[in-house]
Amino acid sequence: MKILLKTIVFLLLNVVTYSLKMSDPTFDKKIIKGEKASKIYTIENNSLDKKIYELKFENENNLKKVTPNRFLLNPQGKKDILVEIGTNSKTEIGSHEDLLIIREKVINIEKNNSSTSINMTYRVKQKYIVDKKE
Repeated sequence: MKILLKTIVFLLLNVVTYSLKMSDPTFDKKIIKGEKASKIYTIENNSLDKKIYELKFENENNLKKVTPNRFLLNPQGKKDILVEIGTNSKTEIGSHEDLLIIREKVINIEKNNSSTSINMTYRVKQKYIVDKKE
C-alpha cells in the first residue's frame, strides 16, 4: 500500500512540476555555410499557474537568436517562438549542437498564507549540420 501511495504521489508531482510542453523540440536543420535556418516552436503552459518563460542559447552569440526571448503565459496558454541559427565564414562544416535554455518561473503561488516560488530550467538540445555551398 505504501509503495502504491508513493508511486501516485510521484506521478502527481511530475504532472504538476513538468507542465511545459514544446512542439517537436528538435531543430535538425541543414544550414549552408554563410546562411541561416529557422524553426517555429509552440510553447504550452499546461498548468494552472501563470508562468514567465525566458529563453536563450547556452553558448550565445550574434548568430543564434530566440524571438521572443521572454514572455508570460496564462494557464493552458500557448505561444509561438522563432529559433534562428546562422553561420558565417568562420563556422566549421559538419555537425553542431547547442542547448536552448528555457527558464520557467511560476508567479504568485499562495497557499496557506505562505508564498512559494517554483522555478524550472529545461535544456533542449538543438542539432544542426553546416554544409558548404554547392
